[in-house]
Order: sequence, then structure tokens, then C-alpha cells
Amino acid sequence: MAGYLDPEDPRIGLLLAYLDHVKERAASGAYSDVNRKALVEALEALESKVQSVRYSYMPPDDAVEGLRPEAERLLELLEGVEEPELRWLAEYLEGLLGSFLSEDVEDEADAVPCVAVRVVDVRDHPSADGLKVTVVDAGEFGKRTVVTNLEDVSEGDVMALALLPPREFSGVVSEGMFCGDPGDVEPGSRVEPPERGEVRSVVMEWLSGKIR
Repeated sequence: MAGYLDPEDPRIGLLLAYLDHVKERAASGAYSDVNRKALVEALEALESKVQSVRYSYMPPDDAVEGLRPEAERLLELLEGVEEPELRWLAEYLEGLLGSFLSEDVEDEADAVPCVAVRVVDVRDHPSADGLKVTVVDAGEFGKRTVVTNLEDVSEGDVMALALLPPREFSGVVSEGMFCGDPGDVEPGSRVEPPERGEVRSVVMEWLSGKIR
């Protein structure tokens, strides 16, 4: 691990891309369960601080402390909010304020946590052929809805789930993407993504602005 924060660290890049996404959504009238004006102001303040810290070449721990006041202000606004997009942002910020930013990065796939989950429900997507809607138990991360094109996913399967930003697929919001067999671990355990390629591709789409 480098002794300073790399300006091109994909975790910082993904955070900036997602802050911009949420700011646009809030300004357009989304997120009725939070004060949108205060939310946009907090997002802009954190975005500005992230840009400043990004090019400071601070050690990761110092970078975290630099982000903390603005991040905690935003977390206060998001406390108790169940909207998937805002919940993901809160969880991502909490991870960055913990140890996530100090962990080694191999490539863009490491921009998001990957956890083991157990599939507890599977049904056909109500309006998209070839897709299934699953509910998974992610241990301490709670239950998540995941839309997948895997044909053989079944109740009881243990899968690795990349906790990517939520995306809507034909009216159903997916809160992650399956990425292989995590091995013999308990749901909620952090794991390396067994299949990195698709995770990397989605993160790259965020970083390049193809997803907004």
C-alpha cells in the first residue's frame, strides 16, 4: 500500500461520481423523505472536500480525518433513510470513514465491498424476460434485492455479492451484483470478488460517466 492517497484511487472516483449522481437526482425532485435543499448543500460541501483531499497526497488515515466533518454532516441527514440510493451512499461513507480507504486496491473492482450472501427468495422479474429478482441475506448488511440474469440461481445458494450502487432494471431496483462463489463463509463476511471482470466493468462505467 502506498504511503499516501492516490488521486486516481477508484474508491475516491466512485464516491465523486455517485455524489454527482445523487445531487442531480435530489435537485430533480427525488428523495421525498429527506430535506432536499439541505441534502444538496451537504453533497456539494462533501464533493468540494473530496476534491481537495484527493490531490493533497495525504496518508489515507489523514485523508479520512479531512473528510470526516463533511461526511458526518451528510450522514446525519441520511440517518434512518431507507431509500436504496441514499442508504448505499451512507453505507459507503461509513466504510470510507472506517478502514475501507486504507485497504489495498488491486483494480477498479476493489472500489466496492464484496460480501457473501445467502439467497432467500427467487422469482421471475415482473416485466423483463430473462431476469430474476432475488432477495438475499447479507448478514450484518441486512436483506438486499438483487436483479440477475443468472438462470440457475436458487434459494439457499451462497453467492458473492458486489455492493455496487443501486440501479433500476425495468422498474425493480437492484442493490448489487452476483460475482461468483465466495467459498465456505458466513453471510455478511467480506470476501474478494471471485469474478472481478463484470464488477470492474460496472465501476468503470461509473468512473467514465456512462452511468448517471
